[in-house]
Amino acid sequence: MIGIANSEFEEERSSVPLSGSTEILPGRITTDRVVSADGKSFMDLANNAFRIGDESSSLDWNVSKDEQLSIRNANFEINNSKGEIISRIDGESGAAVFGKGKNQFKDDGSFSFADGNFLYDIIDGLSVIGKFQSNKNGNRIIVNPETRCLEMYNKSNEKILSMSFTEYENGIIQPLFECYTYSANKEKLYSTLITGGSVTVHNITNNVAYSIDASSIKVRDYGSSGDEHLYISYNDNTKKMEIKMKLPDKNPISGESNWLYMKDGIVRIS
Repeated sequence: MIGIANSEFEEERSSVPLSGSTEILPGRITTDRVVSADGKSFMDLANNAFRIGDESSSLDWNVSKDEQLSIRNANFEINNSKGEIISRIDGESGAAVFGKGKNQFKDDGSFSFADGNFLYDIIDGLSVIGKFQSNKNGNRIIVNPETRCLEMYNKSNEKILSMSFTEYENGIIQPLFECYTYSANKEKLYSTLITGGSVTVHNITNNVAYSIDASSIKVRDYGSSGDEHLYISYNDNTKKMEIKMKLPDKNPISGESNWLYMKDGIVRIS
């Protein structure tokens, strides 16, 4: 057997047997294998394999595993024409960034998408910032961060529920629930408003509202007049329930009347 022993390079000397053939033509080289001086990088054309690098860090095909492109212990990075990192994968830890860092996977298992608007942290859990819509159409739920509101729509695109915050002049902030009922021909029939201290049901057909809060029960016109037909409250001074009613004109005691709940019954006092 005839072979060649190359000169020493970085305390290493490679040797190869002389077998096979290489054909060099204008514009073409035909051979079985191309190897670097140290023998660590090669293109094995006869066996459809290559490796760039060495045993510890390399890019190879059909070497580490059959029919597989492998990147071993090496970083993978894509840059644009400005030199900015578009995507990067750390070959040792597995951490990765995409979209100029707006989408990240960290080596501790946490990740974030959309520039941190969708975030999972192994300590604090999942955090989602931004608009959420459960379905494109039909019955669906929408969370809108701009209005800080959760809404539900039916398949006819009618809003049937709204959950939001309401702030009063004294600075108190309470939740506000708004529920709506529609007829078969899409007319709004009823609305219900619930806050931290009151419930109001509006019968839109006859424009009357029924409400209960921490101090009273009311029935009133929901229109421009705002007349109260019934007002029931508790008098802290007399320790009795007081009732105020506005009766129809046809009633013998029509007009506004004040009533007092006594031990023996309800008595009209004016």
